[in-house]
Amino acid sequence: MILLAPGTLLIAALLTVPPLIVFYLLKLRRRPMRVTSTMLWDQAVRDLEVNVPFRWIRPSWLLILHALILAALLIAVGRPAIENGGAGAGRVFLLIDHSASMSAKSGDTTRLDLAKKQARKIIESFSANRTPPEISVVAFAAEPVILGPPSRNPSSVVSLIDSIEPTDQPGDPIGALGLVRSLTQPGEQRDDEESESAATAIVISDGGGLSDRALSIGSARAVLEIVGEPEAAQANIGIVAFAAERGIDSPSSVRIFLRLLNTGSNEAGVPLVIRFDDDPIARRAVTIPAARAGSGSEILPGETAESFTLEIPAGGVLTISVERDDALAADNTVHAVLPPVRRPAVMLVVPEAVRTNQPALARDRADPLLLDVLEAIGTDGLRVVDRRRYLANQTQIAEQFGLVIFDRVRPAEMPPIPTISFGAPLPGSSVATFVRAVDAGRTPVLAWDRDHPVMRDVVLDTVVIADRLVFPEDDEPLNSDDPESAESKSRSTLARGDTGPLIVAIDDAGVQRITVAFSLDQSNWPVHFSFPIFVLSAFDFLVPGGDSGTWARTADPVWIDLPAGVNTANLDGPVARTIEARNVAADHRVPLGRLALAGLYSLDTGVEREPIALNLLDTEESRLSIATAGEAEELVSAGGTLDRGPREIWRWFVLTAGIALLLEWLVFTLKNRV
Repeated sequence: MILLAPGTLLIAALLTVPPLIVFYLLKLRRRPMRVTSTMLWDQAVRDLEVNVPFRWIRPSWLLILHALILAALLIAVGRPAIENGGAGAGRVFLLIDHSASMSAKSGDTTRLDLAKKQARKIIESFSANRTPPEISVVAFAAEPVILGPPSRNPSSVVSLIDSIEPTDQPGDPIGALGLVRSLTQPGEQRDDEESESAATAIVISDGGGLSDRALSIGSARAVLEIVGEPEAAQANIGIVAFAAERGIDSPSSVRIFLRLLNTGSNEAGVPLVIRFDDDPIARRAVTIPAARAGSGSEILPGETAESFTLEIPAGGVLTISVERDDALAADNTVHAVLPPVRRPAVMLVVPEAVRTNQPALARDRADPLLLDVLEAIGTDGLRVVDRRRYLANQTQIAEQFGLVIFDRVRPAEMPPIPTISFGAPLPGSSVATFVRAVDAGRTPVLAWDRDHPVMRDVVLDTVVIADRLVFPEDDEPLNSDDPESAESKSRSTLARGDTGPLIVAIDDAGVQRITVAFSLDQSNWPVHFSFPIFVLSAFDFLVPGGDSGTWARTADPVWIDLPAGVNTANLDGPVARTIEARNVAADHRVPLGRLALAGLYSLDTGVEREPIALNLLDTEESRLSIATAGEAEELVSAGGTLDRGPREIWRWFVLTAGIALLLEWLVFTLKNRV
């Protein structure tokens, strides 16, 4: 047993022990009285002996009980504790969650404040050990960050804890524990639960979204400390999904999609305010259902989806806000940088006229349905040329156009810009096998990749193809004579028929290409409703950012584009930063990493100011869920137990003093009766 406050015990003893001794040595003050005989006053004579100075105190039950009561109370004041041997000399990783949900407010206190307070208590308990552990403080949200070197100094560790700032990023405890695993040396890992060199990870979090798998770090111990009470989980309204894109038929109109979440127990009616470049342009009222009970103790938030279209021809910043105060502000507003109505300049390459009865103009030889779709999309200039004229000017293509479409044309060399090909062999292939419908029959589209961005909204179950090329499978070489010539071309099949792939996406050394194995006049696809959707999705995939609002999530790294010759830029917004780019990539893209706070930023490069939108958009964070006591107990048992330091036992000494005080009263009462 050790005393955590020996100084307090010493001061209390100096103030209380002398009065007790003096009380038993105190000379009695008696009134003189004349008596005829002292025969009946023997007890009085013995009492006079107490007036003799420096005489030893006579032992009695009352004296023993008084001394026991005082000793028990003094020891309790000194904070007696029993040392635990498990954590004294090990290494401790203190993982503090500062994700978006930890910024949820309850009055003037946030969950992060409670987490810091709990962390300071843990440090205080560790510091009472004779051999304090080496403590590393790790703050984690979307990624873990080690705040400083390991230390045994409590004040240094507490200062690191106090330096943790809130973020609007989602939490990733698995990544944080992975960092602990990478830092834990084999000699620090425990062989059993009593190992004094065991490494321990203490995760301080609200526990939302954690599982027992998340607390697994091999043989080292992992313990979860929950902050917040599940029954006190705050009501919150949040935007958890968002999309804004221009329409196909009317590029000046913007289609907006929102999904909103309500964690409260009551149905919520909230106003949405839509702003464009800070000017309000529309308001909408939205009703969100109340949260409901799920399986076990799980509470499922109420959700609703809203979609509407606004006329916004210009480019700028679109902002949608929930005008209501709640527990978490980071998910009440979303931003999107909306480009103006703009499409890349497109060159359409068609075959040369080989017969006199063919139209003289190249535009007249193009597929009319393809031209209609391209004009409906609204390109930044459409030029139609034949193969001969294209080959004569192909060196200037990359400077003037953003996309080239080959209609039944195979160029000798593919341009260094994205392409779409119809009825042309794969780039880099040496042999083109052709299948005619009169010989092999027509083929339907048997399957297509619904997860690929180009095919996600496309339906091809009624599309039929006649004459077509035979494309090799993704794992087959493009050129059997020279397999190494196409090493930089990775392929993925987007759709297939009975003779193999029909639509293939190609990554040609960083340049994206899409190749279709049949010409449009050999299928019913051009008159199918999915064809313009395919072309539009192909535009967005090959030349991204042309029509959809752009933003980044706080969970994702942010990249910026610097103009040529510019190596310094200033980032203004919720997080201000000066960017010094010393080794700028060839495409002038510079990584900023993950920004801590959501909101609207402005990048000043000295040449122009560019807005950058950053949104939370995370369902788990907006739910503000807190792990229940049962879940926390399960996670602790899964990770192991933690002996943080000496276990205080002063309550037992107070109880002992109380029992002794009761005995003293009984002894005093019985003695007076006698």
